[in-house]
Amino acid sequence: MMTAIVCNGIENKNLFPTFILGSAAVALGGEVVLFFTPSGAPALKKGFLEQVSGKGMPEMMEMVNDFQELDGRIVACELFVEALDMPESELREGVEVVGGTGFLADISDATITFSF
Repeated sequence: MMTAIVCNGIENKNLFPTFILGSAAVALGGEVVLFFTPSGAPALKKGFLEQVSGKGMPEMMEMVNDFQELDGRIVACELFVEALDMPESELREGVEVVGGTGFLADISDATITFSF
């Protein structure tokens, strides 16, 4: 089963659901792709997610690390990188940069999709 989750912002209301549901899906053995739009992709800069916390919420970096260790994919929109002239070296380790067409091709078999 493939799950695709789109993150559209850098606020807790965007990030926590993205990683909570992504972590749950990958822990159940599914293939999971988290796609960060240009509005959400700034969260993928090195050091950003380390600062995210929320009362009563799971520890963000534990979710991120567990997600990646279970082969979950984190993808940043190519437009974000190009528009800000941001070198990919400024993104956290393991983040792929993909255009919209590539993302849609990657998730063509997705049976579950979410957007936050």
